Amino acid sequence: MIVSGLMHWKNTAIRAVLKILSVPEMGALIPLIGFALLFNYIRSDFLAPDNIPHLIRANVSLGIVIVGSSILMIAGEIDLSVGSVATLCGAMAAWAMKDLGIAPHLAVIISLAIAMLAGLINGILTVKVGVPAFFTTLGMFFVARGLSLVITEGKVIFPLPASFNAWGSGESLGQFWSVWIFLGLVLVADILMRRTTWGAAIYATGGNRRAAQVAGIRTDLVKILCFVLCSTLAGIAGILATAHLESYQLEIGLGWELDAIASAVIGGCSLFGGIGTIAGAAIGVFVMQVLKSGIAMSAANANLQTVLIGMIMLAAVVVDVVRRRGKQYREPEAEQIAVVGGLRKWLRVPELGILGLLVTLTLVFGAFKPVFLEPSTFATLLRAGAYVAIISVGWTFLLVAGEIDLSVGATAAFSSVFCALLMTEYGWSILPSVLTALLVGTVIGLINGLVSVKVGVPAFITTIAMAFILQGLALLVSGGYPVYPLPEDFNSFGNANPAGVSWAFWIAAALVILGQIVLSRTIWGARVSATGGNKMAARVAGINTDRVKIVCFTLVGTLAALAGILAMARVNRGEATLGMGWNLDVIAGVALGGGSLSGGLGTVAGAFMGVLVMQVLRGGIVMTGLNYFWQSVAVGLVMLLAVTVDNLGKRRRG
Repeated sequence: MIVSGLMHWKNTAIRAVLKILSVPEMGALIPLIGFALLFNYIRSDFLAPDNIPHLIRANVSLGIVIVGSSILMIAGEIDLSVGSVATLCGAMAAWAMKDLGIAPHLAVIISLAIAMLAGLINGILTVKVGVPAFFTTLGMFFVARGLSLVITEGKVIFPLPASFNAWGSGESLGQFWSVWIFLGLVLVADILMRRTTWGAAIYATGGNRRAAQVAGIRTDLVKILCFVLCSTLAGIAGILATAHLESYQLEIGLGWELDAIASAVIGGCSLFGGIGTIAGAAIGVFVMQVLKSGIAMSAANANLQTVLIGMIMLAAVVVDVVRRRGKQYREPEAEQIAVVGGLRKWLRVPELGILGLLVTLTLVFGAFKPVFLEPSTFATLLRAGAYVAIISVGWTFLLVAGEIDLSVGATAAFSSVFCALLMTEYGWSILPSVLTALLVGTVIGLINGLVSVKVGVPAFITTIAMAFILQGLALLVSGGYPVYPLPEDFNSFGNANPAGVSWAFWIAAALVILGQIVLSRTIWGARVSATGGNKMAARVAGINTDRVKIVCFTLVGTLAALAGILAMARVNRGEATLGMGWNLDVIAGVALGGGSLSGGLGTVAGAFMGVLVMQVLRGGIVMTGLNYFWQSVAVGLVMLLAVTVDNLGKRRRG
């Protein structure tokens, strides 16, 4: 009897533990508790009563963004514009109150209306026109960020009315009002998702859209409303952040896009849709904050936080992928990965459309400012775009193969720092240092490929996590300072201008020609296109699609390292901030040049001309005397217009 009773108690306890562990939020809650206890052991005041409120309030604005982002992810979409929409709303509210004298409540209403409009545009273009959310929201990212700079002229706006600032600094029960707003939103949203028909419709839409449509759910409406909600909450977060700072500052919303995705993934949300909880995503925010605060308070190197966040994010997705294996899982739907491209295929030559756009923009700016057509201007534009053009060669191969890499900027930065350290700290000569740094970039690309292809972690998450890790490592090994001086011969090479243009451009041009020939004229190029166009058919034809993708990832890593080394040679230093913004420039250039997120389509020459279009836009805006901050708006609008027109054209032809 005693033994039987013990066995019964043991089985009951095991079932209870398993039931607790099966709660979706436990995947984020356990790391949160573990990290909190670890840092409290290292520093006993980490969980002190006066520090816990700080941990809660530190990321309130980001937490509000994550509520909307996680709902949208559950519906099967993503939004890369939330940080820019947040800063636009904060800028609009501050500008309306300070410069126009509008009452705070009206300024807030106007700002939120703009946020809702941004979300509506994102939703309609993605759901109704068929442009993938990746491109739609990236275009909105450029537009919203540019408009905020135009409105504020890149300046801090203050002072703001006390009644407005109170929403950021006012307290009740020992916490800011913004904290209670965040917690209230989490509670309401979690109940909405768990207990209502609308929540069930969102899960069904993201889990299996076709089945949801058969069940009578208006999935298009569901997704559009989720986009609107996501942007609206981003607007609220930006306004509250502005109120808390008692001024509008350019840093508001900076990097929130990736932080929101990282927190949601750590909290259990799936990029494929249909899985996740609001509470889990909210816990994910606190996991990140505990990491940041714990590292700071334990006197560890602050740059460790980005490395750890990347590793935790990657681990969370690996666990999710492993858990899913063996289960029937849907492939992404055609609507989610609709083929998009630039203004191309006017005739049979794919690049003719983007070439026409490039020539038109050049002539327009030349008409306003004749100096724009001088050789020296072209040389400057070509030199500025050379580094992104080099990366775009590899990125085109990878995109045609059906994958993406969002770590190219971080790879370039880390490779530059690594190469510079070899030359300055360890006394290596130029050639061995450069070759070793290129090998590092190659290994980074190989790791991205193996994790994405063999482990099955989506490339979007793999490469974002890698970007976090590399950014942190670059700051760690450099101490956060530029690494210089570099050998004089190396710097002379970087600043040499044979035939009036830098060596970086000639290297880029050679790579573009070689890449175009390989992709369009060789068996290997045909294998890359087949892998991205129809992976199953390619396998039936005997193509090792896994190897093709891994090689393309490796190529991207190598070329990103090469671009970083060449840029380092020109500026005569290696630094962790080198390559900042290159990710977006590469994506925009490839998109304008006709790249397809679904794979199988795209040309190296088209991507190169897409990069040149962006350089012409930026240079033309500056030289014609327009506000410098219109650059971002112009790039975003041209990108949105290109992919929208092309997608509508495909629908008519289809």
